[in-house]
Amino acid sequence: MEAPLIPDEPRPKRNGGRPRNPEARPDRATVRFTKIEYLAVKRRAQSARLTVADYCRQAVLTGQVCPRWTRLRCRPCMS
Repeated sequence: MEAPLIPDEPRPKRNGGRPRNPEARPDRATVRFTKIEYLAVKRRAQSARLTVADYCRQAVLTGQVCPRWTRLRCRPCMS
């Protein structure tokens, strides 16, 4: 049986858990789509095998979208 903690004693700090991601993206931008626009973007993202967020990020930052590599498609997108 564990000994009860005395209220004046600080609890021991636990250092377990998942480590923080060094490439975390704390900032965000919100884009609003109509239903038809969203479905069009979602379809393009699926055809590139990307999530909608990754598809939009690549389109905004580089002006083009490189599909995710697969075994069949192993050539990177040339800039």
